[in-house]
Amino acid sequence: MTEWKTYRAEDYCLTVTDGTHDSPKPQAEGRYLITSKHLKPSGIDFSSANKICEEDYQKIIQRSKVEQYDILFSMIGTVGNIHRVTIPIVDFAVKNMGIFKMGGDANKSLWMYYWLQSPIAQEYIHSRITGSTQGYLTLGNLRDFPVCVPSLAEQRRIAGILGAIDDKIENNRRMNTNLELQAQALYKQWFVDNRKDDWEEKQLGEIALHITDGVHNTVIDSPNGEYYLLSCKNIKSGQLFIGSNERRIDHETFTKLRKRTRLSHGDILVTSVGTVGEMYLVNESPSNYEFQRSVAIIKPNNDIISSYFLYAALLYQQNEIKHLAHGAVQQCIFISDLKEYSLIVPNKDDISAFDAVVAPMFNRIGELQKENETLATLRDTILPKLMNGKIKL
Repeated sequence: MTEWKTYRAEDYCLTVTDGTHDSPKPQAEGRYLITSKHLKPSGIDFSSANKICEEDYQKIIQRSKVEQYDILFSMIGTVGNIHRVTIPIVDFAVKNMGIFKMGGDANKSLWMYYWLQSPIAQEYIHSRITGSTQGYLTLGNLRDFPVCVPSLAEQRRIAGILGAIDDKIENNRRMNTNLELQAQALYKQWFVDNRKDDWEEKQLGEIALHITDGVHNTVIDSPNGEYYLLSCKNIKSGQLFIGSNERRIDHETFTKLRKRTRLSHGDILVTSVGTVGEMYLVNESPSNYEFQRSVAIIKPNNDIISSYFLYAALLYQQNEIKHLAHGAVQQCIFISDLKEYSLIVPNKDDISAFDAVVAPMFNRIGELQKENETLATLRDTILPKLMNGKIKL
């Protein structure tokens, strides 16, 4: 890497700044105000963001304006989540979030995006996080951030390899979203538009073998552990996102948590703290991850109901599930409320017929999810080697 040049981020970028420090009053309608907590591994989570009026938006937009190819960086809380803005028109403001402004330069932007995920960058980030209650990175640290840059041709080659993997992952996610929408349309047609009189209303606790949530106690991380400890932030739009910077635990801790949750193939996950009501059907063997308390785990009783039907039913009623939440500062769905939630349960023949149609869809979703995990592992394996020059192109 001797021929690579090192810049301060403020010198490499057009400028490095942060979003507004003001706190505009939330409104029912208006522009979104995005904060660090809305940056997720899957991108920007607009669903939990506040809206602000046009007047307040115009007051703060000069400082917090985001443009195409800018890089957003979470500075507080979960420090280090990254999002590259690819859309040409950005219609939101940001608060307490780092903005690497790239001046519309697509090549620089893509390099910066991947460089921030490199081991050198990650070491810099984690060594400078301060704050005992809530971690944060200062704007000065962001401006001094070291950016190592090869020739433009090598930048393009490296970013091209990593970008091709990310494009495939994103394409698989879109396919999964489409398959899930097809299953939802079939559920509505079969069980909402053509409801039968002999179907019964039952509480979720009556048709589930087990409803619990993830670990409540303090868990000691193991940086070199083989297992992930995930949370509500890893579930979005029916998909599970596992990034390279997730919390890790050792085998002993994983085994202890698994005995409690009994997490297995066919379980349904519901985010129950913060951004509530996101769902995921465990369509594979969950052999390397467990969850914190912000995720509820529903294990269907297959003698009464199938995983496919129950997942489709809960997704169809997702807004009602979200309205189970309590709390003004932080939303939370209690396990007791989930157990008492009622839904219409068809007879077993109708459920079996539905399963026969949607099973290939969900099997394909599982295959694509597994492929994405493999691709993400490949990307995370070669990224540091590309970024430190160990792989020559």
